[in-house]
Amino acid sequence: MATAQYLVWRVGSMLVTVLIGAVAVFFAMKAAPGDPALAALGESASSEAIAAFTSGAAYAEGAEATRGVLGLQPNDTIRD
Repeated sequence: MATAQYLVWRVGSMLVTVLIGAVAVFFAMKAAPGDPALAALGESASSEAIAAFTSGAAYAEGAEATRGVLGLQPNDTIRD
């Protein structure tokens, strides 16, 4: 019985720690000054590059790489 109680305590404390960490990171990211596009692309980035980054075009490459790792074809969806 003591082992089960200990495991419940450890899992519960782990969940609380992860939740507190996630909330702290969320608020730290929201409080950080600056534009993420400028931070990623640099100060000399053109306005077109910044617009493409903020519209999500910069994330398409990473999404395609993730699909490849998961073994998905271009027309597959994760919900299938």
